[in-house]
Amino acid sequence: MTLEPKHQPATFRFDVSGIRNGRLQNLFVSRFREIAGSRPISCDFWSILQSGHLDTLPRNLIVMTDLSKVAGAYQRLDRHSWTRAVRERRLFFFVLVRTERDQRCAGLVDDLVRASDSRFSVWSLTSREEEAREDWVSRAIAAIDPHAIVDIRYSDLRKCFWIQFGDGLSSTLNLKELDLKATGSELLPETVTVSSDDSETVELLDIKGEKFEIDSRSLRALVDPTLAENLKREADEQFAKVSERLRRKRTGLKVSQQELARRTGLEQALISKLECGKHQPRFDTLRKYAEGLGLSIGDLLEA
Repeated sequence: MTLEPKHQPATFRFDVSGIRNGRLQNLFVSRFREIAGSRPISCDFWSILQSGHLDTLPRNLIVMTDLSKVAGAYQRLDRHSWTRAVRERRLFFFVLVRTERDQRCAGLVDDLVRASDSRFSVWSLTSREEEAREDWVSRAIAAIDPHAIVDIRYSDLRKCFWIQFGDGLSSTLNLKELDLKATGSELLPETVTVSSDDSETVELLDIKGEKFEIDSRSLRALVDPTLAENLKREADEQFAKVSERLRRKRTGLKVSQQELARRTGLEQALISKLECGKHQPRFDTLRKYAEGLGLSIGDLLEA
């Protein structure tokens, strides 16, 4: 099953020249263009790296390469310069292990991952696995999505999470900010990980071993004021729509606010606030409102 990115960037750039196999290069380029139409732009990462003008690297560049190629470049470059380029230009490396030469470089992987701020994904490629190349390109594109989670870790010493998103935004979140107690389950923060099925979901286990999921948008809203404002605006718009539907359903059935109050036990003033968008309804309140009109909650909220 192909994993299609949910929120593709408006434009993105890629370089597949580090893959020492022309046929594979062409297959990856075709897949890039198939997924994103005319938006992907090819970029010569290796020439820029050799020139030393790292500040000219485009942002959100996807570098698909053999491990031996990137390992050699990393060893020739000052580590501080490498890390700064990755952070400032928000590069993402999608690295293939195909040959014996690549396998001999396996000992450098941990250093590369750390120096690249975890924006470094390594995949073993055999002839049988080449069929999965469509998934790899989709995952590579998804990796630079602002809502994709590149990495998340928990520090028991500091009692906080460190999280990094696809566009390079990173921050720490303490347990109080996440309000995990509100879930009703005792969760184990040290088990936190990015879902293997969806880069926009974080998973934790509770004390019973059951999985609990958190959407990446909820996490990003805690550290991204722009997204938080957008989500608030979306919620306000949905709230306004709900309020209008309540009023329209009641008046359509020719039931006054006073009569609905008598049927439901809700105060007439509360019903008025609900219909004017001045009060956020709880589920139990919506249930009573719906029953007072002889409707299900689904029928009540239906446009």
